[in-house]
Amino acid sequence: TDYLAKELEAEALMFMVAARLRVGLLTDHIAVSKVSDAITTKLIRSKVIKDFTFGIMTTRGIINGSDTYGIRRVRSKTHNLILNLTPKTKFTNACTKSEEFLSWKEKAEAGDERAKLLLEKYHHRPRIELYELGKVWHEWNNLADSPEHVEIKKELLKQLDAWMKECGDLGQGTELAAYEHQGGKSKKNKGKAKRKAKK
Repeated sequence: TDYLAKELEAEALMFMVAARLRVGLLTDHIAVSKVSDAITTKLIRSKVIKDFTFGIMTTRGIINGSDTYGIRRVRSKTHNLILNLTPKTKFTNACTKSEEFLSWKEKAEAGDERAKLLLEKYHHRPRIELYELGKVWHEWNNLADSPEHVEIKKELLKQLDAWMKECGDLGQGTELAAYEHQGGKSKKNKGKAKRKAKK
């Protein structure tokens, strides 16, 4: 409502009704019937869609996941940058045990070159991936080493680094400490570590 008040230059009250999003606005000089003219798609998109959005993903402790494979992501309005913290580690998760994935594996073993490529791209990922939104189907062509995208990559890495610092994210250090925050999973893995130590 603070944003709406500022944009409409008036006091604003926003309310939502039921499961469906129904928004009504009351201001000191704009009638509710006129609100739809004042709040345009362009105005909403400019405020709701942020300049940068961030994401975090880990395989540590998940079903069939790599022991430690952390991923951090930053996305602008035009590009998506992915930072793989341990690119030398083989990436695995629950999907790699799925019927569909195993069918790729069978085809690759039978000599299917496309299947081999799909497996390689899924399991082995570069440290940095950069994709242009809306132009590269399924983020297939990595632009991280493109001379034309040096400045874009630099800016996105800068934004991602700042966000990680703000969150206290130590990258690989945070990944390795993941079991400490997984309750029962943490106890289970600590037990395994003790048993190995005894042997």
